[in-house]
Amino acid sequence: MANNEWSVDELRNKAQVYCAHTEHCESEVRDKLRQWGCAENLMDEIVAQLKRDNYINSRRYIDAFVHDKLLFQGWGRYKIQVMLRAKNEPDTLIQQALNNIDKNEYIRILRQVIQKKKGATRDQVARFCLQRGFLWEEILPELE
Repeated sequence: MANNEWSVDELRNKAQVYCAHTEHCESEVRDKLRQWGCAENLMDEIVAQLKRDNYINSRRYIDAFVHDKLLFQGWGRYKIQVMLRAKNEPDTLIQQALNNIDKNEYIRILRQVIQKKKGATRDQVARFCLQRGFLWEEILPELE
C-alpha cells in the first residue's frame, strides 16, 4: 500500500507497534505518522488515543532518555536538558528527572568521559566535556 492509503486503524496500529518497541515522545510519533502520510487532523486523534492507552507517556520517556544518554552516551545534564527541550517535553518533568540522577554515578560518568581524552591537554579535555553537556563547575574539580 502507498503511504496515503492507510486507514486510521492501520495507522493507529502501526503507531502502537512503533511505541511498544521502544519509548518514543509525542514529537517522534508525530514525525513517524507524517512519514506514513497521516493527515494532521487524524494525527491528533491517533496521538490522543496513544496517550490514553499509555503508549506515549512523557514521564516514562524522559526517565528512559535521561538514563540512556547519561549511561550509554556519557552526556551531561545540560545536553540532556537541551535535547529534551528540543523534543518539546515539559520542563517540570525534565527537571525532576535530572534531579533524580545519582550524584556519585554522575561524577563517575564524568570521570569516564575525562579518561577518554587521556593524553590531551587540560583545555581539550574541558572543551570535550563541555560538548558532552557537563558544566564548568562540574568539570573543573575533576581536572585538578
